[in-house]
Amino acid sequence: MVQAGRALLLAVLHALPSLFVSLSVGKDTLQPTAALLARASLSALDVAKEKLECRDSQESCPAWAEDGECDKNPSFMLSHCALSCQNCEHEELRASASEHLLYALRAAALVLPSAADLHDFTELGAQTLEVLERFRQNLSDIPADVLHLSESDAARNFFTDIETEVYEMFDFKPSDLKLETTAKLRDGRRMPVLGFGTWQLTGTSCEEAVLHALSVGYRHIDGAEGYGNDADIGRALRRSRLPREELFITNKLSDTWGKPARNVVLQQLEQMGTDYFDLYMLHGPHHDRELMHETWTILEALVDEGKIRSLGVSNFDDSELDKLLGFSSKPIVYLQNKLSPFRPGHQHIMDGQDLLNYTRKQGIMFVGYSAVNKWPGQVDPLDDVMLQHLADLREVSVAQLLNRWVLQLGAAAIPRSSNNHRIEENSKLFTFSLTPHEMSYISGLHWLVYDTYNVPFFPNVFGVEKVIPGPVYVSFQNDLENAVQVAWVNSDVEHDIEEVAAGDDIYLNSFIGHIFSIRPSDPAASPSRFHSGPLGFGSSHRRQEDGRLHVLMSAFQSVSKDEL
Repeated sequence: MVQAGRALLLAVLHALPSLFVSLSVGKDTLQPTAALLARASLSALDVAKEKLECRDSQESCPAWAEDGECDKNPSFMLSHCALSCQNCEHEELRASASEHLLYALRAAALVLPSAADLHDFTELGAQTLEVLERFRQNLSDIPADVLHLSESDAARNFFTDIETEVYEMFDFKPSDLKLETTAKLRDGRRMPVLGFGTWQLTGTSCEEAVLHALSVGYRHIDGAEGYGNDADIGRALRRSRLPREELFITNKLSDTWGKPARNVVLQQLEQMGTDYFDLYMLHGPHHDRELMHETWTILEALVDEGKIRSLGVSNFDDSELDKLLGFSSKPIVYLQNKLSPFRPGHQHIMDGQDLLNYTRKQGIMFVGYSAVNKWPGQVDPLDDVMLQHLADLREVSVAQLLNRWVLQLGAAAIPRSSNNHRIEENSKLFTFSLTPHEMSYISGLHWLVYDTYNVPFFPNVFGVEKVIPGPVYVSFQNDLENAVQVAWVNSDVEHDIEEVAAGDDIYLNSFIGHIFSIRPSDPAASPSRFHSGPLGFGSSHRRQEDGRLHVLMSAFQSVSKDEL
């Protein structure tokens, strides 16, 4: 394990200081300093240390845990109160420490005088925390010298080309936007580029949030079968008294496939109190192509009936879109996917897929969700030191900065909030615009966290060396009385790998981010399934409640992308 740590650290830290970008912000000039990058690295190290030590980050954690919040709000409590919730062995803590450590090491490698400064700091595993403290002292000594950076023509042209292509394809200029700006879709209809998302909003909270969004100028409202809030949105729409033709309402088919899809759509229309959806989409792809084809054909029939006006999809990658385009008789005008600095375009970006460019070439409007949400990654954009620095110079919030970044990538944005102040704040994205330099700066942050399933496609303006973590060797030991089937999980679809007899082990080559499932080979033996969770550095143990089935995970070495 020590050798594994040494390989990873040396590979990452061999990056030499590089030129950076000098960014113009009105009368001020953003000049990222070595000290700023060091501060970002130290901040990431603090999080990594917190996760490895399994500490609570909030003083109220013990009280919250006593009140049952560990079960009521597990995601938040795992992130902030792992100790109080007795979740110190949870795999996500390892995954979080891994991603923050990568960010810290890559940021540090850009500002340290030479890689030799950290050649002694190569111990991971049992000595990880000691190493981080020695690493911290080295970073704390970084002077506040300005790194004068020169951006390449290729990086600058990357974003100016987006402006030109979006205007030609969708009839709006990403750098010159207003609240009422609309994009021309492939089928000729127009859609507001700023929408309001309703994920995780239900009941009165959803109704009031949508109503307030409409009152401050939003006209594009996004829903889904899986959100369970169609009736809540419908009440808000009726209370607003806005003419139907002024609204752009979208919805999704989340959990239903095949013949029942028609009735679900009709029920959603009834609950929302509207005769038609401006746009309707599949919430994700289905591994059964025939079933997806059947479902899509039903949606196309609803277009012919006037119940749906335009069709789109969500959470698709380029290959999945290609399959759908192969049998669709109606134009696919819209792709709604994850879009944040650390996950730009998809939850998992294989082979550096530039889905924004792909959709532009196809005439499909990209719509970005969760610009400020770290999921499915671990580094939180809202806590990022460098994003906060840029937002402060702009005198805007990080959320405003990132949603404006989404819009200037030529995408539509659908921020979500139940807080009236944030709803209003997100409607005020049109009082400023970002320069190509700023766009490069924000987009380039992806290079600090990339791995096998999160490969960047934006210009590498930071000059981060192309070294990625992996592979990971995973050991499964079957302590059950019956044989089990080990499967790899991708988009909730299980792909069987091998059957493991009772008492036997299996060793697999994997990568950080892989998720595995273990289930009894005989379905009658037990209905239970077991998921390993995202893999991270170090060793991690997780047991089923009966304590009989366990998984061991270890990071083994680091290799360059070219060697994969």
